[in-house]
Amino acid sequence: MGDPLGSRGVTDGIRANYQPECHEHPSLPETPPISAPHLATLPSPLAARPNLRQHRRNYTTGSSYESNLHHLLASLASAAPASDGFSAAAAGESSDRVFGVAQCRGDVNATDCRACLGTASADILQRCPHSRTAEIFMDQYCLLKYSDRNFTSFPETSEQTFAWNVNNATFPDYAEDATGYNFVNQVLDTLLSGVADAAASSSNSVKLFATGELSTTKGFPTTYGLAQCLPHIGARSAASASRGSSMRH
Repeated sequence: MGDPLGSRGVTDGIRANYQPECHEHPSLPETPPISAPHLATLPSPLAARPNLRQHRRNYTTGSSYESNLHHLLASLASAAPASDGFSAAAAGESSDRVFGVAQCRGDVNATDCRACLGTASADILQRCPHSRTAEIFMDQYCLLKYSDRNFTSFPETSEQTFAWNVNNATFPDYAEDATGYNFVNQVLDTLLSGVADAAASSSNSVKLFATGELSTTKGFPTTYGLAQCLPHIGARSAASASRGSSMRH
């Protein structure tokens, strides 16, 4: 079975928002309930293409902030794989204090999580040199973010990045009309809202992660979905953010 989430297609063609200051007929079948699939084994995180954001505020080479940042990144990359794939920490004092979070996708094992975050730590320093705030998302596998602002102590759900698989799904001919188009949107809304709610209400308070799939009839392909929340923003904020994102597919 291939990767149902189409990771290869996303790796081959990421589309995202890069903002300099911030870091785009016949009766149709009834929508069935969501079921959770077993996802296919993922390819190596080291081959993933990163998605980056950074601010223009900079630190100087040899500064205390730089030293604290290096210490923080090493700590996050080490702690997250041993803590259900998530870690939040800070290093330094006063204006040189730096805050950070690291998170791996919920179905990535500890070995791949460690490898992904190790690569992310090196890449974020190389690709966002001297930036006081930056975020890197290693295509579908792990997220690493740091800032001179304490974003770990309050929900931050306004920033958005969109990426999509450049390979189009195959739909029956009658899906091209307005009725078919609306049905496709209904399927996606049902699926994404369902996995968003499931992730936010997960019994594992650290690994807020859920997957699902919807299978229909009349020639429509099975559709797969995934949602994951950052545990430090809280379940209520996570649910709100996830459902908001699902409405913008």
